Amino acid sequence: SSPGSYFAEVVAANGCKALSDTVNVNSTILITATDTVFNICQGVNTQITGLSPTTNCVLLYNGSPVPSNIFGSATPGEYILTYVCTNSNGCVSRKNIKVVVGPSPSAFLIAQGASDVCQGDTVRLLVNDGLGTGEFYELFRNGSPVGGVFTNPLIKVTSAGTYTVRVTKSGCSKISNQRIVNIKKIPLADAGPDLSSCSPLTVNLNTGLPTPGNWSGSPRVVTSGNYASGSFIGTDTVTLTVDSSNGCSNTDRKVIEIKANPNFSTAVSPASACLTNDGKACVVGSAGLNLNYRWFKVGQV
Repeated sequence: SSPGSYFAEVVAANGCKALSDTVNVNSTILITATDTVFNICQGVNTQITGLSPTTNCVLLYNGSPVPSNIFGSATPGEYILTYVCTNSNGCVSRKNIKVVVGPSPSAFLIAQGASDVCQGDTVRLLVNDGLGTGEFYELFRNGSPVGGVFTNPLIKVTSAGTYTVRVTKSGCSKISNQRIVNIKKIPLADAGPDLSSCSPLTVNLNTGLPTPGNWSGSPRVVTSGNYASGSFIGTDTVTLTVDSSNGCSNTDRKVIEIKANPNFSTAVSPASACLTNDGKACVVGSAGLNLNYRWFKVGQV
């Protein structure tokens, strides 16, 4: 097995000798490899490195050269590559390299429900129908990462954009399809300041509002905003709803306080005679109500 020139000496029983022809054993190249097993992922081209020497050597698969020593396969499995080196005297050395192609994970992103929602609502995205096991996920929005690595396949988002997910399993990764999320702007809803009034109150609540809309929440208000308290005394909470052409709506509330008027009557005692000042008029039925009194002459109020 060592390089050199060899011959055989043949000795007969009578002591005679004969010499064979000379046989020359040429040296071969010693091939070294940092790794003889490479684990790569399905569909990913990987350069086979760590092979020495590099001169007059070629990496073969099924007898064909592997360009630039870059190998990959769309089919999972084990592949045997052969590194072949030829020296100046024509001797050939070979070393086998095993490449194990692991399967890439499934990566499919769907919207669980609507993906076109109003501002403040949440879109639910689901990876691989939620059935993946041993998977790790990374979320991307418009190509930029959102947060870190997570394992829950249900993703809740509240921002518009184009979303994808990188799925990693057993060291192999795959980027999912794109899923577009649209967040629609909600309209402004401003019911105005709360209102306090003496009974009765009749008013259209839309009057003067920057965002008129439909009203509800009390039997004393109709959709158009007309409010009539009638005999009601107390506090009403009514709701303004403003709808937008994009299908979104917003609400605001208004508190209306209806206060009772004082309940009283007047009593009159006529004067005993003309030009006599012993007649009088007074308010009755209002004792203990802490009321203030002012008298006015008709036509002078």
